[in-house]
Amino acid sequence: MWGSIFFIGFIVFLFYWIIGGAMFAAFSFIRNNKFHKARFGCLYTLLSVLCAIGATYSTSVIGRDEIQSCLNDSTDIFGDLASFVGCGILSLSLMIVAWFGVLIIFGGISLFLSRAKNQSWMDEEFEEDTALEISFDHL
Repeated sequence: MWGSIFFIGFIVFLFYWIIGGAMFAAFSFIRNNKFHKARFGCLYTLLSVLCAIGATYSTSVIGRDEIQSCLNDSTDIFGDLASFVGCGILSLSLMIVAWFGVLIIFGGISLFLSRAKNQSWMDEEFEEDTALEISFDHL
C-alpha cells in the first residue's frame, strides 16, 4: 500500500507544482511587483511537497475502510495502486481539492514574503520635465 501512496503522492505533487506554479506565475505578471524568484520557487516547491503528502495521507486515513476492503483482493503493487485509486476516488478527489486550497493560501503568503524591498533602476519613473540628452559625439 505504501508504494501506491508514494506514487499517487508524486502525481499529486506534479499536479500541484505545475498547475499552481502556472497560476502564481500569471498572478505575479498581473501584479507586476518585484520578488525573489528563487526564494519563492523553493518555498513553493516545499509547500507543494507538503500539501501532496497531506493530500495522500489524509486520503488514506479518510478512505481507509473502502481502500482496505479492495486491498484484500490485490496481489501486487499494481493491484494496490488500482485499489487505492478505484476504491478511494471520492476521498482522493476531495482531499486533492482541499489541499490545493491550502496550497493556494500558503503560496500567496510565500509570494508576499518573497517580495523584494527595493526596486531596480528600470522601475524608477522619470519626471516629465527631465529631458534626455541624446548625442552622437562618440560616433
